[in-house]
Order: sequence, then structure tokens, then C-alpha cells
Amino acid sequence: MKRLFLLCLLLLVSTVSLLAQSTLLLTGTVRDKAGQPLPGVNVFLKATFDGASTDSLGRFRIETQQAAGNYVLQASLLGFLTVERPITLGGAPARLELVLQSTPHALGSVVVTAGAFEASDEHRSAALNTRDIQTTAGAWLMWLPHSTRCPAPPG
Repeated sequence: MKRLFLLCLLLLVSTVSLLAQSTLLLTGTVRDKAGQPLPGVNVFLKATFDGASTDSLGRFRIETQQAAGNYVLQASLLGFLTVERPITLGGAPARLELVLQSTPHALGSVVVTAGAFEASDEHRSAALNTRDIQTTAGAWLMWLPHSTRCPAPPG
């Protein structure tokens, strides 16, 4: 009976602690300077593990259990300047509109090199002399016919 009481008390305390953690909600959209939505933007709270990526319409939704306070929201996408915006998390859901500016990327010269090589049994042949056969372990097996060679060890 005592164990059952302790188990019920433990479940009650854990349930109350889970209910005490409030979930804060951040939603918004990310667009470029022309107003077009940007899919695939990484949006997250710096110094936390809370974040999301935007969908095909540039929308994001972050649910966090961080304590209320001041944070920095960061949005980044390849080919655009990273945006950092200070935000204050409180009880009310926050709705944000972010605009990213594109960056001109100057690529250096690109060199494409093509070549060919030949891989066949004729080009894999090896020539051994008498000294190689004496000093290379297992080299003498090359001189035996296929039917008398020892099978390869399992491996």
C-alpha cells in the first residue's frame, strides 16, 4: 500500500511539473526584398536548440519551452545575408515578418578536367622476376594452374 501511494505521488508530481512548463509559440514568414516567400530558410533562437525551417510558402513555426526573456532570432539561407533580430518571449504568441537580402556571389574560375583510363585484364598483368618470386609471400601461386591453386582463406 505504501508503494502504491508513493507511485501515485510520483506520477502526480511529474504531471504537475509537465503542466508547469509553458510552451511559447513563434510563427512568421520569411521573404526576399521582392516580397517572394523563401522556402528552406533556417530560423532558430540563438544559444538554444529551438528552431525550424520555412515551408514552401516561407512560413515557420517554432514551439519552445525556453523561459520568458530576451533572445536573438536568426534566419539564414545560402545566397542571402543572415538576419538577426532581438525578440522578447512572453506569454502571447509572437508573429514575425523577416526579410532577407540576397548577396552577390562571385565565383572564382572553375576548371573542368577530363581524362580517360583503361581498365582491363591486359593492363593489370604483372611481370615477376625470380627475385620477386623468392621475396614476395604467395607470389609462387601465380605460376600454378588455376585448378591446383589453394583456395583463398575465408575473410
